[in-house]
Amino acid sequence: MDESLKKFNKEVRRERTTFFRDWEDGDSDLETIAIRYRNLERILFSHGMDLKKVKVLELGSGNAVFLDYMKKQSVDAVGVDVRPRGGKSHHK
Repeated sequence: MDESLKKFNKEVRRERTTFFRDWEDGDSDLETIAIRYRNLERILFSHGMDLKKVKVLELGSGNAVFLDYMKKQSVDAVGVDVRPRGGKSHHK
């Protein structure tokens, strides 16, 4: 694995606790979603990636609130969830 990818994976694992804090509790207000989006954008930028120039697969997208927000920011994103909310099995 490329060294920059290893570094990226390590940082994402370290930041995961902060990034997903309270996410499971259905915390989906716009301010929280915007903060999480900026955190993801910052992590990618620190590794030379532009969130708007990569394809994003959101695993565990649930009700797709974060996915919808990314799309509104012009991010090429799709999401899947094995236990969907609202009866959908995937989001496009």
